[in-house]
Amino acid sequence: DNYVTLSLLSPDGDEGYPGNLTVSVKYTFFDRDFYRFVVIKPPTNITLSKNELTLGEGETFTLSANSSSGKHKFNATYVSDNESIATVTQDGKITAVKSGECTITASTYNDISAQCKLNIKKAPSKLKLSKITITLGTDETATLNPVFSKDEFSNSVVLSSSDDNIATIESNQLTAKAVGECIVTATAHNGVKTECK
Repeated sequence: DNYVTLSLLSPDGDEGYPGNLTVSVKYTFFDRDFYRFVVIKPPTNITLSKNELTLGEGETFTLSANSSSGKHKFNATYVSDNESIATVTQDGKITAVKSGECTITASTYNDISAQCKLNIKKAPSKLKLSKITITLGTDETATLNPVFSKDEFSNSVVLSSSDDNIATIESNQLTAKAVGECIVTATAHNGVKTECK
């Protein structure tokens, strides 16, 4: 349970700077251990996987933070400015609590930050697709988009085909494979479903 705090300073004592460091540890009854540390420049900016996001109540989404200022890897700290609207864990997992708006802020250890604006709507009570039935020729494609009422939403609607030999669906794009019939089912995050024949 013992530990040593290392202060990584530049020659003038202002801030950490790139380089290598080896720490030697001598135990009372054991051999000496060596630990090598590599110090690189801190991030000067970060970006989030989403700057704006709409979710339905009860829905989850995981943000990720990246830096374009080098190869530095870091763990961002995530904070919600209104946890009655949405909460966020320290690994960036957002949970929509109730309808409203709030902001998630991600910060680095050296106080560089980025924000994601959240719009939380009610979970869908019903769900539609942009088409109820559709006829395609072999190898033809079409887009099927989920449709919600004004105050409802689900970010993670999953679409699946009842027979991938007849037609496949990926990223809302339907592709006809062979002559026949099948059903495309759309499922919102709260289990509400609809179909397209």
